[in-house]
Amino acid sequence: MIGPHRTFAKIGKSLNTRKLLEETLRQIYPNKATHEIREMVLLLLEELTGLSRAEILAGKEIDFTPYLQQKLHNDIERLNRNEPVQYIIGKAWFYGREYRVTPDVLIPRPETEEVIDAASRLFSSSDPIQILDVGTGSGCIAITLKLKFPHSRVYAIDICNQALQIARDNAEKLTAEVHFMLLDFLTTDPDVPELDLLISNPPYITENEKHTLHANVVNYEPHHALFVPDNDPLIFYKALAEKGNRLLKKSGYVVAEINERLGKSTTDLFLSYGYDAALQKDLSGKDRIVVAKRS
Repeated sequence: MIGPHRTFAKIGKSLNTRKLLEETLRQIYPNKATHEIREMVLLLLEELTGLSRAEILAGKEIDFTPYLQQKLHNDIERLNRNEPVQYIIGKAWFYGREYRVTPDVLIPRPETEEVIDAASRLFSSSDPIQILDVGTGSGCIAITLKLKFPHSRVYAIDICNQALQIARDNAEKLTAEVHFMLLDFLTTDPDVPELDLLISNPPYITENEKHTLHANVVNYEPHHALFVPDNDPLIFYKALAEKGNRLLKKSGYVVAEINERLGKSTTDLFLSYGYDAALQKDLSGKDRIVVAKRS
């Protein structure tokens, strides 16, 4: 196996990108599925060279400068330490749009796009709805909803000021008007008008489940956005249910991503607070979303 300390020095200045792809793939430790490694390396090379994936695969000739060589060497070492490729290149994609990400925010995931879909089925795109996104992180949920519902007024809160700055940057880049606030939802009610939709992808992984996660998640993504105490795994859903009864209009909705292992107990929690609640599965067939309507 070729380790991460090999360089590209013998390749020469003019380099075929197809060969560059193959050489880079040989330097990645095989601790992930092959297609995963290939996708990560293609993302690295797209960012490094400024070329499209099609151009890289076609074998375009590039001037492989010492700077590019050193940058790629450093990126390969970071990948081999299990750092997420999204943090290395500083971007991730959600609902077809590019978002800036850093270790201050969770990396947007495909399952969370299904939370957007669940919320979108509740309203018409022309509705002037009031929305609050709790724990906004990169801002991907709030921004996507603002762009889906252009007549809406969207608020977003987070406990982390660094995360809010990234969310603001993303909203500005994507031309989405979102009102961001620094706030601890567990202790403080946000100052917002009556809401039609309270939406969240809150922390929901218990400490006991930490060992089930990949190293790239545990070692790099923000723990305050991931984990909840073993003795109170539904702490954020209790807050959503309780505050939702004060913040939502009559017949307003809570839509939340959930821990697949706690689907029934999360749904039962909302029922106990007087909501009409239903559990929805994701495309993989796992319990993923609770939709709760205030009665």
